[in-house]
Amino acid sequence: TPYAGYLWMVGKGVAGVNLSTQVDIGDRTIDDEANTDKTKATGGNDTTLTGLYEHPMEWGLVGTSLSYIATNTTENETGAVTSETTGGNFWRLRVYPTYKVSETATVIGQIAYQGFLGDSVTSGGTVVDVDSSNVLTLQVGGRFTF
Repeated sequence: TPYAGYLWMVGKGVAGVNLSTQVDIGDRTIDDEANTDKTKATGGNDTTLTGLYEHPMEWGLVGTSLSYIATNTTENETGAVTSETTGGNFWRLRVYPTYKVSETATVIGQIAYQGFLGDSVTSGGTVVDVDSSNVLTLQVGGRFTF
């Protein structure tokens, strides 16, 4: 995902802002076993604006970020039927600590909470009410340098 951003020093930490976009080049084909025709999807790119702060610690760092995500409309074509699915706007709050295990190994964690900023979406010409669409994710990974 390409992005443009700016970082600056704030005390011992780093603050920043970035703007990114998910680029889907060409059409995507969705093969649904319940449907004999394949669906061709076009559009649906996400644009994200993020503010962040990372604070160094003796054992690694702790980062936080708050994002606004705008999803564009996706056009779906199944056989001779064309429909649109409207995108939605979301917010995401992340906390991502890193723990330096050794000079060459770092454990990276992330907890994120994402919420929908609307009350409905349109799918295939039908308006669908959304009571809540909140997602909590927990991820753990590693980075090894040689």
